Amino acid sequence: MFKDDNINERNVLYNLEPIGVGTDQIESLTSYIARLSKEHNIKVSKLFNNLIFPVFKEGNITGATGKGWSKRSSSINGNGKSNNGLTKVLILFTGRKDLELLSLNLFSNLINNGKELKLKKAWCPSCLRQHERNMEPIYERLIWNFEHVEICPIHHCFLETKCPNSNCRRELPVLSGEVPLGICHWCKCKLSTAIPRGRLGRKRQVQTLIIKEIGSLLVLNREQRKNLNQVQTAALIQDIFVKVKINFGINDGLFTNYVGVSSNTVCGWKKGQVPALITLIKLSYCINSNLIDLFFKKISIDNIRRFPFYFLTQIRPRNRRLVRKHIKMNLAKIMNSPYFGKFSLEETAKKIGYKNGATLKDQFPLESKKIISAHKEFKRKKFENKIEVLKHRMKESIIELLASGIEPTRYRVIQKLSLSFFREEYNDLYDKVYKELLNKDTPNNEQ
Repeated sequence: MFKDDNINERNVLYNLEPIGVGTDQIESLTSYIARLSKEHNIKVSKLFNNLIFPVFKEGNITGATGKGWSKRSSSINGNGKSNNGLTKVLILFTGRKDLELLSLNLFSNLINNGKELKLKKAWCPSCLRQHERNMEPIYERLIWNFEHVEICPIHHCFLETKCPNSNCRRELPVLSGEVPLGICHWCKCKLSTAIPRGRLGRKRQVQTLIIKEIGSLLVLNREQRKNLNQVQTAALIQDIFVKVKINFGINDGLFTNYVGVSSNTVCGWKKGQVPALITLIKLSYCINSNLIDLFFKKISIDNIRRFPFYFLTQIRPRNRRLVRKHIKMNLAKIMNSPYFGKFSLEETAKKIGYKNGATLKDQFPLESKKIISAHKEFKRKKFENKIEVLKHRMKESIIELLASGIEPTRYRVIQKLSLSFFREEYNDLYDKVYKELLNKDTPNNEQ
């Protein structure tokens, strides 16, 4: 057989084109992975476990055996080691170099991965419904994943974060290993059935500003993003504060009041700490500029303005660093409350201001052990109460069947209680109740 240099070698996976490249509606990397799995007619979990994990050597979106990766899938859209390694693998398998644009991969020096992305899925039901109605591929936008983006740029309604099914109402992982896009990970209902919430009020103005600035970053191509990523943020901020002082006679401490940040935060920036994206947006607003001009130093500070106070009230400070003393005080209140033990480590962490249980466990290891033990004890007692109730119901069902002249077999009793016949604990409980009540072994005939 001859070999032609003009013919490319076959890719491992389809050369699926990403949606929305070059626009602020570009799809996320997690969305692309879900669509890629659908094109191959396999689940996302199968794609990861059988193809990606064997060659994926970087990052920590999984454990050593690949378990629990779906819970940590938000990091796939970031710019850490997980994203970097996974993007390289997908480019290798699909042959598409533009997959770097579907995440924050090329913004590693400008955007703090851990602070800027939501940990759970967010979506616009109107967008999903529009895709279904027009028979278009369903996909999720990268901009929906940003922490401070709360509305859809197209339909101007709030993004949904919980399943629309009233019997579910659970938060969803950013990437599900079992269901396709547009479907709830837990109850399998359609996410497009959520009723859009559109009463934005003053939030519309600040959300429009945030979406416009973030969108201006997402439309950049590969070369533009690489050039932008070379900007030294510390030197840039130092230059802005010097110009403000020269032009307007306003020192650093006073200008921080315009931006709405503390002077300690500014000192951290000057020492090389990466500012939060929302803070850079506020800074560009105060010098009457935008993010792109700010990063490329295309600014002439002829006028400054204070960031509106009502804008600040509409920005949720989810990621602010709480003082350890304040955290410890909140933790003590929960541990001394009568409800202690009811909440898991993850739930307790969110109640006191942390993002996840891992942070709480790292900062307060002894208290975390007590929380875990108390929650296990709470679940054990809850299960025992459930068994007692079920035991009482089984006794009543057996007595009713005997009163009707029907043999209370295991199958009949479990069917009468609408339980699963295949659950071993139900079968064992039936044997125990039957023997206690009738003082004899269970009947051989299970029908």
